[in-house]
Amino acid sequence: MVVDVPTASDFDSACISSLNMAWQIAYDLLYQEELADIPTWDDDGTVTDDYWQSAQPILRNALGLIQQAHELGLKGKLAAVSPYLLISQDASRWPGGPGPVTFSSFRTVDAVDLPRAMELFLSPLSARFRDLYEDIRKKRNTFAHGVLKGERLAAIDLLKIILTTLQELFAGQPWPKLRLTYLEKDPTAIAYSSDHAYPCLLREMVKVIYELNPAEAREFFGVDMKSRWYMCPGSCNSAIHTDEFAAGGDYPRLAQLRPSKTAGAEHLYCFVCGETVAIERTACKDPECPADVIFTDEFGKRVCLTCDKTQLDPSAEDAV
Repeated sequence: MVVDVPTASDFDSACISSLNMAWQIAYDLLYQEELADIPTWDDDGTVTDDYWQSAQPILRNALGLIQQAHELGLKGKLAAVSPYLLISQDASRWPGGPGPVTFSSFRTVDAVDLPRAMELFLSPLSARFRDLYEDIRKKRNTFAHGVLKGERLAAIDLLKIILTTLQELFAGQPWPKLRLTYLEKDPTAIAYSSDHAYPCLLREMVKVIYELNPAEAREFFGVDMKSRWYMCPGSCNSAIHTDEFAAGGDYPRLAQLRPSKTAGAEHLYCFVCGETVAIERTACKDPECPADVIFTDEFGKRVCLTCDKTQLDPSAEDAV
């Protein structure tokens, strides 16, 4: 009897976990470069070049995680039909014994054969993903078994590959939500607290959205880089006001008006939490703030989502 048979959900979870680990590696390198402020003092670019050259082994590990995610993601789709489709051995070579046999004892379909299995039992992969799958698989094999001279990986390219992979394998599932779930369950959250997760997510999204070009930002996150940004009044709001942002008054702004580029639009959409919230188009009462996007919370407090200042009525101001 075969036991411990994996489900499609098992493969999907492992796939998303691998994507998150690869994301963490690539993002951390971008973030550390920013913290060191290298471009401002690296006059001839040699330090920047050395930094990214030294990061190549780490980025290659991240690429390996992405390739692993690709394989797990396709296996999950096949497992949704039947996990036994993944077994590639002849029956004569199946493991046996007097007791139960674990599924992991069987040899499963090789990575190179997964696209063909998908085509046979489900449907062909998109041309974009098939090309990406083969490119990542070949590069990973080269890095694992040899040296590819002249090939240099870029952290932002790996982040784009992760976002593309998500679109292809898990269409409709927003990356910020998956990323938050991962951060809330990482070892730091278990050892200390998950309080760091949401602020960390906001910091990542602010960094990454400006690393993408406008077309990529629209494709991956549905935002218009030419539109103005506002503070999210929805689920992100409490994390926006945590100490690490409040100390410098540098609040993340990740929400945009909807419908976009529409005069008098009365809703804000935040691509991080995915919420659309009604707002009021009234001029901020701070004479130094030119904005006119005001949010009223459940307690009746009115706040400008640009400068974060409370909007007091003239009668309230006189009473104060």
